[in-house]
Amino acid sequence: MIYGIISLIMCVGIPVLGGIYLSARGRPAFWSFLAGMLSFALTQLVVRLPLLRYLSTHWDWFMLLPYTGYFLYMGLLAISAGLFEETGRVACLGLLRRGKTGWIHGLAFGLGHGGVESIWIGLGSVLPAMLNGTASLAGASVLLAGVERICAMGFHVLMTYVVLEGIQRHKKLLFWLLAVLLHGLFDFTIAFQNQILIWSVLAGGLVMGAAAVLWTRKHWKEEDL
Repeated sequence: MIYGIISLIMCVGIPVLGGIYLSARGRPAFWSFLAGMLSFALTQLVVRLPLLRYLSTHWDWFMLLPYTGYFLYMGLLAISAGLFEETGRVACLGLLRRGKTGWIHGLAFGLGHGGVESIWIGLGSVLPAMLNGTASLAGASVLLAGVERICAMGFHVLMTYVVLEGIQRHKKLLFWLLAVLLHGLFDFTIAFQNQILIWSVLAGGLVMGAAAVLWTRKHWKEEDL
């Protein structure tokens, strides 16, 4: 049970604490955090996942695809995640947070985007596993869910900086395409079911996300918060 609690804290507590910290930084940063949450909620929970559920129940070829073309199926899932999420990221940053291109807004938006996904997984997977006893049977391995979410949040921060770089350079389309491809490749690694590869990519996303925060904090302009 204790491992499940720790994992749930990682999934839910970190985004919540991040939101509290950003609200203390000032309204503009907190609004960027909320915009990131909205971006994921709209693109994934409202559009992409219901669309995939519809295809899985109404289109025979898509229902059979995991068995007839496993890697094609996983590739479609991965690239669709990149397409929907990065399009939402560009739209929300460009429309809702226009002119907010400082490093703190990239951190806030990325944490909001990855944070709401983490909360969704924590409450939808980790908490039920704790309540039905599955988490106790899994032992310390249940911690991996929380660690994976931390790494994913770092990757979402990185992708936000990629998109913001395109906005700053007035090359939105080019950097949107780069973000879609990187996101798709990041998600596609799960198709190989190789734990070393998957965790290497996750750790790489976290490290690069942290590095992006440090680099942009030093080189990008500081904005009024």
